[in-house]
Amino acid sequence: MKSKRAMDMPTNTIVAWAIGLFVLIISMFLLMNKGQFFTSTTESCETQNGVCVAAENLNEDCSLAKFRWAPGTDCEDRVGEGAKCCVQMIK
Repeated sequence: MKSKRAMDMPTNTIVAWAIGLFVLIISMFLLMNKGQFFTSTTESCETQNGVCVAAENLNEDCSLAKFRWAPGTDCEDRVGEGAKCCVQMIK
């Protein structure tokens, strides 16, 4: 006859695996969405004190001597493909 302790072991293992799988799924969801759930306000170019510049005007309006490009902003959605957020470095 087996002890009760030996029968509880598989249940504990199953619960631990279920919790681990849940954490893995949540982590993958957050990584696939690039954390947009938490950082939706920081993606705006304006919150970084920048200006969206269209792709054809990048060399004129956003020289890298005075500006830097802020990655991961909403400029492509608002202005068009290839648009960048230019943030002034030297004031």
